[in-house]
Amino acid sequence: MLDATGADAGDAGGCGSGSKTCGGACVRSDDPAFGCSAASCTACAGDANGTYACIAGACQLKGCSPGHKLCGGVCVLADATHGCGATGCGACSTTNGTPACSSGGDCTLTCDPGYKLCGGACVAISDPTYGCTATSCSSSACPAPGTGTVVCSGSSCVLGACVAGTKACSGVCVPTDKSHGCGEVARCSACVAGDTCAGGPPTTCQCVPDAMTTTCAGKCGTVKNNCGQDVACGGSCTLPQTCGGGGMPNVCGCTSTTSPCDGVSCGSLLDACNRTVSCGCTGFQTCGGGGAAGKCGCVPSNPCTGGACGSLPNGCGGHVACGCTPPQVCTGGASAGVCGSCTPLTKTSACQDAAMICGTLPDGCGGTFSCGSCASGKKCCAGGCILSTATCSLGP
Repeated sequence: MLDATGADAGDAGGCGSGSKTCGGACVRSDDPAFGCSAASCTACAGDANGTYACIAGACQLKGCSPGHKLCGGVCVLADATHGCGATGCGACSTTNGTPACSSGGDCTLTCDPGYKLCGGACVAISDPTYGCTATSCSSSACPAPGTGTVVCSGSSCVLGACVAGTKACSGVCVPTDKSHGCGEVARCSACVAGDTCAGGPPTTCQCVPDAMTTTCAGKCGTVKNNCGQDVACGGSCTLPQTCGGGGMPNVCGCTSTTSPCDGVSCGSLLDACNRTVSCGCTGFQTCGGGGAAGKCGCVPSNPCTGGACGSLPNGCGGHVACGCTPPQVCTGGASAGVCGSCTPLTKTSACQDAAMICGTLPDGCGGTFSCGSCASGKKCCAGGCILSTATCSLGP
């Protein structure tokens, strides 16, 4: 019996098990080129770009010819419309570009003008997320804007807008606090010490004065507050104190220019500032020692007692010349002697020691004695005898 192709499709006849006769030749019963049933020799058909296999005696599409792939049970071209060589069948992206297939079967894009290829997608060159140049794709190509936004100006990253409470400083949004000059748009430097953000909007660096009780604590007169402003602290000092009188400006005080210790007064006295001063005495003086209370003084003593003689201290820094009652004389030294009996000089030794042969000499005990007299016609001159007619220039 002939099949639709005119080939003889009979039983195996002389062909072995699993084979059949087609066109006078034995072929395998599961060869898709001759159909998959024992009664047919017609090749499996239905998809010109497909390859078939015999499964359970029936033709089934197994694969696709080169340049094609199986999509939805049909072999289609492995082109950009079907995802090139990818296992999926979705079309390559056409967003902002023209798709194509690479030699390796991957989807590629040729980006439209104003776009660039980043991570397989065409993105706007003006998108700061990928930098602002035609070749940059880095998310860090533009600096972090803080709390603001970044936009592209040509090929440069520039700060766009800052959220409320921030402002632009050196290409970054920073808080409008005193570390950045408050809300002053043209200022990014910190406020000076003591200033804070006040006023506005926008706020500016301002000095907030301390409370008057703080500024004037322990002060008098007009002082500068923490903002350099004059503040009248008022009030008055209790006399004898005056404002600044103690040498410290704007502080009540008193400076005494005189001392109650005038060299005579002594004891606990008040100076011109009502401060207690302890006044002492100098030398031999004591407080009240002269008999007047509160006055420095000294009552001299009499050292000329008990036969003492010579120059003796009176207990008040002076000396008293103490003598003896004749014929007693002061013995034992001129400064601390004792009155005692006097032994007269002998006439012979005294006159010899004085080399005198005439005239008188003291005997050392209040009396005198004569050393001799001159012969007639002569007179005594300086312990020697000369002619009566001669002139004695040294005395009679």
